[in-house]
Amino acid sequence: MYFEIQRIVSLAAEAASPHQVGFDPEFRLRQELKRVVRDVPDEAIPAELREAVLTGSVVGQQAAEWLPALRQWLEQECRRTGV
Repeated sequence: MYFEIQRIVSLAAEAASPHQVGFDPEFRLRQELKRVVRDVPDEAIPAELREAVLTGSVVGQQAAEWLPALRQWLEQECRRTGV
């Protein structure tokens, strides 16, 4: 599951980064997020992140706000698995 969480974090980081005027990657990022989340059991997503991950908010306008919590989830998974 480490790789799926890592991908979720990278999608949120991409959403939070500056973009050229007129370029909005949100639709593509949401589609990719849906694909990745299919491989993550709902109960494996921390409660405070679950709704945001499942609805795609983590790659929306509030992506930067979600990044610290997402990175913490990745750190916890690293400690859990020893990756």
